[in-house]
This record gives sequence, structure tokens and C-alpha cells, in this order.
Amino acid sequence: MVAMLDFLRRVFNHGKTGAKEDGLTQTQREALMDLLVFAEFNDNYITEAEALFVHDQAAAHPWQSTLTIDSCYDASVTRTRSAKISAEARSDYLDDIALRLGTPAARRHAFELCELIMRLDPENGPTVRKFLDEISQKLRL
Repeated sequence: MVAMLDFLRRVFNHGKTGAKEDGLTQTQREALMDLLVFAEFNDNYITEAEALFVHDQAAAHPWQSTLTIDSCYDASVTRTRSAKISAEARSDYLDDIALRLGTPAARRHAFELCELIMRLDPENGPTVRKFLDEISQKLRL
């Protein structure tokens, strides 16, 4: 989990000035984090490659919240675990993420990052297509 938090700090460039503008609102960034955490936890096993990927993406998105990335990540993990309780909870959570992502461009960007993170876990092969199809449908792509 520490590697994932380090990755998210870099993806969202927490506490840094001069972060590259990403065209996203803070709400969209937090929805993106939720989706990346959801993807990372998809198979209930986090690989080092997945954690490093999330870490590397953080530098591309400036974090502009009163909440720390650590707090947001912890809340995202909690929401992800709750979403796994039932198919209805999972569906509702993904609908909420899609709603918060808002624009087609933000939804596409989030999906592309999901595709990348899913490719990092070779053990996840058989379930990847099904997962990505579900995400694509929920994001209305």
C-alpha cells in the first residue's frame, strides 16, 4: 500500500507547484483515483508493477484538495471494498465514478489508464477483458 500511496502522490503531484495542468477538476481527479484503486483491487492482489504504474501517473495530475492524497486513497480503498460486497454496490459505485468524471474526455482518459494498469498483472489475463468491458460500459465509451 505504501508504494501505491507514493505512486498516487506522484500522479497527482501533491504539494508541488508547477504541476502540469491536466484539464481536470479536483472532483474528476478524485474519481480517477477511485477508478484506479478499483482497477488495482480488481483481482484482490496488488502487484508491484500496478503500484508503480499508479505512482508514475500521479505526476501528471496536480492535486488541489484540502484532503491529503493519503486520506483520499484510504477513503477510496474503503469505497472499493464496499463496492465489492454485491453486484448492485459495484454497479452503483462505477456509476458514481462515471458521473464524477463527467466529460467524455475525462472518462476516456480514465479508461485508458485502467487499460494500462490491467496490462501490468499477467496473472489477471482471463478476467481483464470482462473487467474492461464493464468499465467501458459504465463510462459510456
